[in-house]
Amino acid sequence: DGYRFEFHDEELEYEQNERVVSLGSENTGNYERIKIWGVTNYEQAYALARHKLWERQLRQESWNFTTNVEAIDVARGDLVLVQMPTVGTGITSGWVREINNTSILVDENIEQILENYADGEHAVTLVSSENETVTYNVLSISGNTLTLDEAPSMESGCRYMFGFEENVYRECIVEEIKPNSDLTFDITMINYAPEIYQEDEVKTPAPPPDVRLPEPEDDIPPPIIRNIRV
Repeated sequence: DGYRFEFHDEELEYEQNERVVSLGSENTGNYERIKIWGVTNYEQAYALARHKLWERQLRQESWNFTTNVEAIDVARGDLVLVQMPTVGTGITSGWVREINNTSILVDENIEQILENYADGEHAVTLVSSENETVTYNVLSISGNTLTLDEAPSMESGCRYMFGFEENVYRECIVEEIKPNSDLTFDITMINYAPEIYQEDEVKTPAPPPDVRLPEPEDDIPPPIIRNIRV
């Protein structure tokens, strides 16, 4: 269902408090218990717990691959566009050799590559040297030439990513980078999931009434010492 999170509540003189956060309206009572350290404000603790819950919901997978020295430009936490044909995201990528009105000439024989794929509607995303991206629908394919639905605004020499419509690439976050001795890098990526970053738009519910454990009784008699041995 969600998380049952613990934090030291400033409203309770920094005693430990416990609250619940979930994404759905149904409540079966199955909550995982977590601790929110270093936070004493209920609204902030709730937002952090909800953020962790969104991550658990939307980032259940990670992808690992090895790339060449070009990965030196990538840092942990970067947003990157990734093609992974093995999991059905994208088909191929490369460089645009020439742009002529609505036609572009690329460095791969796309028509030949598509012999291994089912029929469908295709699109291509062009990436400028400033990493700006524009996606166009592909009207026809002949060898290395793609005819687009409109003339691209970019110049020849830019990069391209080709795939089925709505599935040309996947937005990912770089979670980890490990350099290897042969100038390659092992990269771990997770789903971008922009919903996670919309937490500020979610209204924090008012906390429920406090339920405190009963205070220990003060009238418990002290122990009686009858004998001391040294």
